[in-house]
Amino acid sequence: MTGIITSATDEHLRALPKVELHCHVEGATRAATVKDLAAINDVDLSVDDPAELFRFTSLNQFLEIYDVVCRCLRTADDYRRITYEALEDGVRAGVRYREMFFSPGFAIRLGVPMETVWAGVSAGVKDARHDLDI
Repeated sequence: MTGIITSATDEHLRALPKVELHCHVEGATRAATVKDLAAINDVDLSVDDPAELFRFTSLNQFLEIYDVVCRCLRTADDYRRITYEALEDGVRAGVRYREMFFSPGFAIRLGVPMETVWAGVSAGVKDARHDLDI
């Protein structure tokens, strides 16, 4: 028979439209972006390769890393960037709709006003919606 797919390729799977639910925007931050923002905002990552931050084996270790990522986020533009990039990465994987969350408790505890977080996240969503049709 022709036209029947018996095994999925990476290309085929990426092309399928997807919905992603419960995605934390801080947790979806690219390793390279964490490195850039840490340098800009004077945050010590304590690793040479920021990809190492995303290798964890327990919830406590994940929360420590999540805190490091959050400490790198200080401005509305920081939040705009990570939001836009998370949506951009989703589009590359075939995501058409993503339900994203952010963690105001982490931001507020670190002295970042809620208005700053919201301004950045909403700008990132607006820009991605326009540029990426997501």
